[in-house]
Amino acid sequence: MLNQDIFKNPPAEYRPMPFWFWNSKMRKPEIEAQIRDFASKGLGGFFIHARFGLETEYLSRDWMDCVKYAVEIARELGLEVWLYDENGFPSGIGDLKVSRIPEYRPQFIDLTEAHAGSEESVEIELPHGEVLFAYAHPAGKPAFEKIDLAGNIVGDVLRWKASGGEWQIAVYSKCVLEDPNDVVFGVNYLSSEAMRYFFDLTLEPYESALGEHFGKTIKGIFTDEPTLLPWHHNICWYGQRRHGRVVVWDQGIEREMMARMEIGAKVFLPHLFFDIDNSSSEIRRAFWQVVSELYVRAFFEPYSKWCEEHGLKLTGHVLFEEGLYLNTNFQADITEPLRRMHIPGTDHLAEVTETPYGGHDNLPQQLTNLQGEKLVSSIGHLCGRDTVISETYGCAGWGLSFEKMKWIADWQFSLGINMLCPHAMFYSIEGFRKSDAPPAENFMTGWEHYKMFADYIGRISYMLRSGTHAAKVALLYPLRRFWEAHLIGEIDEDDKALSDSFDLCASLLTRLHWDYDILPEQMLAQAEAVNGRIRIHDEDYEVLIAPPFALQGASRKVMQEFLRSGGTWVLPPVSKGEPERQQIEREIALVRHSMGDEAAERMHAEIERQWPLRPRHIVLERGNEGVVILTLAGTEDHEGVMRALEGALREASTPDVEITSESGETLYDMRYLHREDDARHIYFVINTSDKPARAMISLETAGAVQEWNPQTGDVSRAGNVELRDGRVRVRFDMPAYGSTVYVVDTDRPVQSRPFTEKKREELMVFPDEWEFRIHAPNALILDRWEFHPRTHGFGSEYEYTASFDCDYVPADIALMLDDIEYRSSLMGGMDIIIEVNNTKWERPEFSWYIEKGFKTLGIGEAVLQGKNMVRIVIRHSAWSGQPHLINAPPVLLGSFTCDRKDRTLLAPVTKVSAGSWTEFGYLFYSGKATYSQAFMMPKTDGRRIIVAADDVRDMVEIEINGKTADVRLWQPWEADITDLLVEGKNTLMLTVTNSMVNFLEGSARESGLMSRVRLFAED
Repeated sequence: MLNQDIFKNPPAEYRPMPFWFWNSKMRKPEIEAQIRDFASKGLGGFFIHARFGLETEYLSRDWMDCVKYAVEIARELGLEVWLYDENGFPSGIGDLKVSRIPEYRPQFIDLTEAHAGSEESVEIELPHGEVLFAYAHPAGKPAFEKIDLAGNIVGDVLRWKASGGEWQIAVYSKCVLEDPNDVVFGVNYLSSEAMRYFFDLTLEPYESALGEHFGKTIKGIFTDEPTLLPWHHNICWYGQRRHGRVVVWDQGIEREMMARMEIGAKVFLPHLFFDIDNSSSEIRRAFWQVVSELYVRAFFEPYSKWCEEHGLKLTGHVLFEEGLYLNTNFQADITEPLRRMHIPGTDHLAEVTETPYGGHDNLPQQLTNLQGEKLVSSIGHLCGRDTVISETYGCAGWGLSFEKMKWIADWQFSLGINMLCPHAMFYSIEGFRKSDAPPAENFMTGWEHYKMFADYIGRISYMLRSGTHAAKVALLYPLRRFWEAHLIGEIDEDDKALSDSFDLCASLLTRLHWDYDILPEQMLAQAEAVNGRIRIHDEDYEVLIAPPFALQGASRKVMQEFLRSGGTWVLPPVSKGEPERQQIEREIALVRHSMGDEAAERMHAEIERQWPLRPRHIVLERGNEGVVILTLAGTEDHEGVMRALEGALREASTPDVEITSESGETLYDMRYLHREDDARHIYFVINTSDKPARAMISLETAGAVQEWNPQTGDVSRAGNVELRDGRVRVRFDMPAYGSTVYVVDTDRPVQSRPFTEKKREELMVFPDEWEFRIHAPNALILDRWEFHPRTHGFGSEYEYTASFDCDYVPADIALMLDDIEYRSSLMGGMDIIIEVNNTKWERPEFSWYIEKGFKTLGIGEAVLQGKNMVRIVIRHSAWSGQPHLINAPPVLLGSFTCDRKDRTLLAPVTKVSAGSWTEFGYLFYSGKATYSQAFMMPKTDGRRIIVAADDVRDMVEIEINGKTADVRLWQPWEADITDLLVEGKNTLMLTVTNSMVNFLEGSARESGLMSRVRLFAED
C-alpha cells in the first residue's frame, strides 16, 4: 500500500546509491567526513569502488580496515553499503592478478581474409596465435572444395601463389589477449577455473573481513561489464582492430559442440563467418547457445549462488546492453546473465537520453539505445525482481546540470528503472582523477542542494517499486533467429532487417504510448496462456509483437494456446523496403508452424483477396485461431512503421494510456510508466522535450485521481479531471523536462473537476541592469608554459615558466597548483620552488581550494601591473623513484575579471545585463553569482505574484528581501513570491550557479542569468 509519509521522506533503500570512487590515499578522517556529507545530501548509501589513482593497496589489511570503518560510520547514519568486486574494471581480472595468468586470459578466433587473383602471389601477415586451419576456396563459393594452406605458413606469415581463377583465403587463428607488460584488462569468463580464482581472490577476503555485516549494513555487490570479447584492454581493443571478424573462444566450446552435434572446430567455425550450406543457421544457433551456457555456468550462476549463501544481493551490469549485434557478440544471450542477478542492471553513459548507438569502433549502427533499460526492466518484471538499477551519468562531463540529471533519470524511470546509481562520487579529483569519466557529483558547484535531487529520486523510486508493472504488449526478443542469420563481423540484409525491426518497435512503442516488456523466446516457454493473454509472473500481455518464427516444444504450445484463446500476434516489418508478395508468403509459411495449415491457408486467401496491399496493416486472421496482424512498411520508413504499429495495436486492443495535445495529436515526447498497487494505479508521466507542453492524459482505469508531486512530496487532489466514455481524462501543463505522478484509486469514484486555466498577467519586465557579485574567486587558467628539464649527478630539475598581464592587481590573488603532493617516494623526496617576478617561495606553505589536492599560495605581494613572470621549479632526487611533475595547468585565483582575447587581468565587474557572465570577464569561473535589483511592489488585487526567467544556466536560488522563495534546480525558473513581498521597495536576488566545466576544463561555457526577468500576477 502506498504510504504518503514514506513518499515525503523516502528511506535509504530508495535514494540514490552512487559509486564512491576510492582513488587516492585513503584516510579515515576524510572517509568519515565524506560519508557524513553524503548523509546530509540525502544519499541512501554508496558502492565502494576501487578506482584509478588508488594509493592504498587494494584488498590489503589497510584497505579492509578503511572499508570496515566506512561500514561503521554508515551503520551509525542508517546508510547502506554496497561492495564493488574489482579494482577498476572489468570485473573478473582480479586486480590484474587473474589476467596475469596466460591460461585465464580471453581467447578468440581471429579470421584473416585475403583475395588472390589468378597466378597472383600473396604474402599475408597473420595475428600472433595458433593457426587452427587455413584454406583457399573459389571466390564467392565457400562450400566448394578447399585447398589446405596450413603448410604455406611460416611464423606469422602465409605465402601462396594462386592459380586458375579468383580465390578467397581464410585463416582461422586461435589467439590469446596479450600485453608486453602483462597488464591485461580482460579475462576468460567461460573458464570456471579462472572465475573460481577470481572469486577466491575477491569474495573470500571480503567475507573474512566483513562477513558479520553481510545482509545488514552491507547489502550486496556490484559486478561490472563482463564481456566475452575483450573491449577495455588498451581502452578499446575491439574498436582498434582493423575488422570485427573475431569471435569468443574456449576449448569447452568445441567439447560441447562435439557432444551436441558431433562436429569439431574445423567444421563449425567457418559456418559462423559464412553461409556455407543449409546447416549453417542451425550450427550458428547451437554455437551461441553453447557459449551462453558456458558463460552463465562459469561466472553468473556460482556468483549468484555465493551471494545468496552469504546474505548478499548480486547486482551490476554487463558490457553492451544495446541491441542484437552487441548482445550476441559480447554476451551471447544477455538475458541469461540478467536473470541471475538479484537486482538486474544497466549503465547509461553521457548527457543523452534516446539516441542511435554504435556505428564506430567496429560496432554496427543500432537505431536506438533504449534496449538496455528496457531489457533490464523487462527481465526484472518477468523474474519477479522488484528493483532494477542503472549506473548513470558516467562520461556526461563536468558540464552536467541538475536539470539534465533529472531529464536522464526520468527517461530511464519511464522505461522501468527504479534504482539510481549515480556515477559517481569521488574521494579525490586531484590531478588526472578529475578526468575519470566525470562528473564527480560531490564536487559539483551545486552540491549543497543535492538533497533536493536525492529526495526527488527517492520519491520516484519508491513509487516505481510499489505494486507491479502493467503493460498490454510483449515484444519478442528475436535473438535466436538473429543468431541463425548473423555472420561474425558482417552486416547482412537478414540480420540488419531483424535488428532494425526490433529497434524500431522498441523505440516507437514508447513514442506511441504503448508500454511493453521485451520477452525472451526461452521465457515464452515458461508462460501461461489464458483468455487470450500471455502470463508470466505478474505480467499479463494481450498482444505479442514478434517476427514470424518457428517455435519448438513448450514455446510452440504456449503460442498456440495464446492464439486459440483469443490473443493477438502482430508481425512487425522485417524488410528494408515495402514487403513483396514472395516475402509475405515466406512469413506466412513460418506462421504455419505455430498456427497450423488451415489458418495459414486462410491467410493466403486474405492476401490474395486484398493484393496489391494498400493499408499500413492488414488483419490476416481473426477467429478461432486468434488475431494475426501484418504490418506493411519497410524498416527504412520509420513514419510508416509507426503508423502501421499504431493501427495494428488499436485493431488489437484499447490503449491503456493516451497522451495528446488539446486538439488530440499524440505528444510523442511525453512518456509514462504504469504500475498497479492493489486498487491504486500509479502513472509516472514525463516530458522529455526541452519545450513545455499542455497535455491531456486519458486513462483506461477509472477512479479518484490524486497528484503525488515528486518534487515537493505533497499529495493533492488532481485538478482538471473528467470522466468521458469510461476513461479518466486529466489536463495538465508540464514544463520542459517536467514530471509528475498520478495515482488513480479504483475504490473511489471519479471526482470530476471542470477544466480551468490559470491566467497570468505580466506586471513588469525588470530593467536589464543588475548588481552582480560572485561568491568565490574568479579563475584564469595558465595553459601556456615553457618547459626545461635538466639532469645532474644526484637528480633532476624541471623548470616551468609562464607569464600573465595585469591592468589590475587584486590583493587576494593566488596561484593554485593541482596534484603536486609527492606520496610515492622511495628514498628522499622532491622540492618545489615558486617564483613570481623576483619573489621566491621555497618549500611554500599551501592552503587549498575546492579539493585538498588543489594547493594555493597567495602571491599578491609579488604581482605587478603589466607583465608578470611565473617560474615553478621541481627538484627531484635520483633516489626518489619516478619524478612527479605538473600534470594539470596552474590557475590564478582572485577578485578580478579577464579580457576574453588576451586574458589580461582587469578589475571586477559589479553591474551586468542578462547574458553569459563569461562575456563580462568571468570565463573560467565556476560557482555562484548573485544578481540583485530593487523594485516597487506592484498592485496585486489579491492575486499570487510570480517572478520568472526564461533561461538560467544552470540553477537559481530566488530570494526576496533576504528570504528564500524557492531553489530551482530545473525548469520552470520561477517562484511564487507573494508572501515575501512588503509594501513599497523590495529587493530581488537571483543567485545562479553554473557547472564546474568552466573551471576544471577551461571551457568558457555560457553561464548565469541568460534572459530578462518578469513579474506576473496569477489567478
